Amino acid sequence: MKPLILGLALIGISAGVCAENLALINQSQLDASALLKAYQQHSGKQIELQQGGIADLVSGKAGLLLSSKKWSDEILADYFLNYGEKPVQLTLAAFNPEAEVSEQQKAELFSTRAGQPLLYLYVNKTAVGQAGIEFAKYANQQGQDNLASQGLVGIPSQLQQSNRVSLGLASPQFEGGYR
Repeated sequence: MKPLILGLALIGISAGVCAENLALINQSQLDASALLKAYQQHSGKQIELQQGGIADLVSGKAGLLLSSKKWSDEILADYFLNYGEKPVQLTLAAFNPEAEVSEQQKAELFSTRAGQPLLYLYVNKTAVGQAGIEFAKYANQQGQDNLASQGLVGIPSQLQQSNRVSLGLASPQFEGGYR
């Protein structure tokens, strides 16, 4: 399995999908160009906005995907077969028509019981490496203001911590310690 993963990584690099050429596919109703422009101003790195779909992330043609749909188990299985690991999946925001949201409403939105779509970021670490993780880190932290300016509801601190764990930036924390 490891030679397959190494081979796919080399194919991704030779195809030009590497840290110098980051590409994001947007499958949500978010204006992703505003987020990418803010990231470029913050980091000095440019990310190309491309047309495409989930298959492009699974195949390595793009390394980042914004989506308002959570991946199915079938798509995750296809990705796992190609790379030997799951993609990094972060929940970034919630789409909500109301201007003001209470903490209780926010909890309801992110539990998905409210029925409003969430904004997810998927990262193909094999295709984009550390550069993709840096963008994900930005979107999880500083990018929250940009998302809020577009009318989205920012994630609660617990979900932000969960995203940091998914990115390998923090250790899991358990309230009350281990039992």
